[in-house]
Amino acid sequence: MYPTRISVLAKEKQHYINRLVYMQFVRNGIEVFLFFLCSSTIFLVGSWWVLQSHFNDLASSLSIKASTETERTAQIREINTLLADTQSLQETFIAWTPRIQTFVSAIPDGVTLSNLSLSAYKKTYLMSGFAVSRESLLVLKERLLARPEVKDVNIPLSQLIERENISFSLTIDVN
Repeated sequence: MYPTRISVLAKEKQHYINRLVYMQFVRNGIEVFLFFLCSSTIFLVGSWWVLQSHFNDLASSLSIKASTETERTAQIREINTLLADTQSLQETFIAWTPRIQTFVSAIPDGVTLSNLSLSAYKKTYLMSGFAVSRESLLVLKERLLARPEVKDVNIPLSQLIERENISFSLTIDVN
């Protein structure tokens, strides 16, 4: 029912009823607006709460990840240090086995080796042992001089004077 169409009422009352209808319309509009405003506020607060919890979870997982990355970085640094140390050792490494085989293969029958001292820095090797005869000692000297890496072999004269059962000590200069 529309009160503005009632013609039995006085004009003042019709005017009053019209204002009352407009006020009711405005009040209902404000109520609807406030309802949507409250609903959207509740939705936004709930969304904020969910996003904040996800952010907290993400931040805690990142801090855990950062600590594991720090540990991993420390392990990588340690491995790099070991590799650098190994590289520096590798540069100063000397393959002794082929050198020892070279000198041991030069020992003739009748010569027993008791000591072999190798020094790569001094470039001299010391060899001592026992020779059955002077000839076997001289054969040892010749075989050593035949090696390309040997520069000189020094045998003391006192050891060359003896003929048999010679306890010798010789110095080998290498390149």
